[in-house]
Amino acid sequence: MLAWFTGAVGARLTYTAHGAATVYMVWASSPTAGHTVAAALAVLAWTIGSLFALRGLSLRPVIVLPGCDRRS
Repeated sequence: MLAWFTGAVGARLTYTAHGAATVYMVWASSPTAGHTVAAALAVLAWTIGSLFALRGLSLRPVIVLPGCDRRS
């Protein structure tokens, strides 16, 4: 949530990697017959939880010049 407020791209990418690792752990620990369903539910949960955390993700650097309005 801190990355959502500060706009930290590295923290957002780490959050995404953490989600991918979580989905893999769910897939690996579920029964063989339920791998797909368990992974799909985990992806759905991370997608819903990430709606606000990843809002406005941009890999372009932000350049702030003195005396200029940050909003463009």
